[in-house]
Amino acid sequence: MESERIVRWSIEYLNKIAEFREDHKNIVYLDETWFDTHDIKIKGVSGGSRKCVMNVPSRRGKRVIILHAGGANGWLKNGLLISVKNSKDSNADYHENMSAALFEEWMQHQLFPNLPEGSIIVMDNAPSHSRLAEKIPNSSTRKADIVSFIRNKNIDIPESAKTRKDLLGIVSKYNFSKTYAVEELAKSHGFQILRLPPYFCIFNPIELIWSQLKRKVRKCNDHPESSPKVVELIRAKVETISPEVWRNCINHVESIEQTFRTTPT
Repeated sequence: MESERIVRWSIEYLNKIAEFREDHKNIVYLDETWFDTHDIKIKGVSGGSRKCVMNVPSRRGKRVIILHAGGANGWLKNGLLISVKNSKDSNADYHENMSAALFEEWMQHQLFPNLPEGSIIVMDNAPSHSRLAEKIPNSSTRKADIVSFIRNKNIDIPESAKTRKDLLGIVSKYNFSKTYAVEELAKSHGFQILRLPPYFCIFNPIELIWSQLKRKVRKCNDHPESSPKVVELIRAKVETISPEVWRNCINHVESIEQTFRTTPT
């Protein structure tokens, strides 16, 4: 968190988010989290003796992946996605781990259609958020693919460039910047993505929301060996988190941001 690159990134983030708020932009925060179906509030029965028998699930359950977004107005309408791996009988939306393809599909069909025009989307740098729109050749890239990349950029390849090293030398002369698929998608729909600096999840109020959601689900989880029951419980508890709770979490994050602004770097 104290490296020059991350400090610079965090300063840029703080400046940008302040600018968007000043311009009264609609800011939506998104993130994934997970909940294991066997995660319950541990209770014990003593039966009047000094021995206590803990009430715990007999076996490990399924991992539930939860993806959602929200802001000052509460949860995004129709934004909830729940995925359970290897669960054929679950009423989850998908039955696989989060991937770039799944995340981008969610953005296209559940996020973008429910956002006001010109919204700002705040998210982290998870692998599923970071698929490159175009891969820049490196030392592991096939020679034919390097040639194809250079030609697609309308760059001449001299006859003397025979080896992969020669071709990579041509690529290195140009300052090609990474472009991410989700940024291109968002831009095509009139939205802008603001990426959180690495290790600064404290700038994302949805992390506080996840903590509250998990506590609610854990407390009421009476079916730790049933994926469908836990998924139903998650859906129900998501609805109990109000716009007021969201605003309180956002206000807390804004106070944290202000602390970083006033702390010497």
